[in-house]
Amino acid sequence: MLWNNLVAVCMARCLIDPDENGHVTIPDSITSIGDEAFKSCHRLQSVTIPDSVTFIDNQAFQACRNLRSVTIGSSTSILIGTYAFQDCSNLVSITFGTISEVKFDTGAFHG
Repeated sequence: MLWNNLVAVCMARCLIDPDENGHVTIPDSITSIGDEAFKSCHRLQSVTIPDSVTFIDNQAFQACRNLRSVTIGSSTSILIGTYAFQDCSNLVSITFGTISEVKFDTGAFHG
């Protein structure tokens, strides 16, 4: 069992380290959030995604179990990939800015 816990801790990563409050603000220069970018980032509690982001890739925030809120800026359209927020069991708030079109792939918020 210890080995499984160690592997889980080693695999947990955050593309951008959350601040002392567990928050990440994605920079305006980013247009997409890559596959597994924040997967299992247990320090992440909230994230602000700017207007420039039009794609949140597969499993980008999967298993971020302490993630409680997501704020997505305004854009023409955004695609949220397969299992992007799967197993984010404490996610209670997703706020969208003015967006013309939102597309969700299979299981974007599964679990």
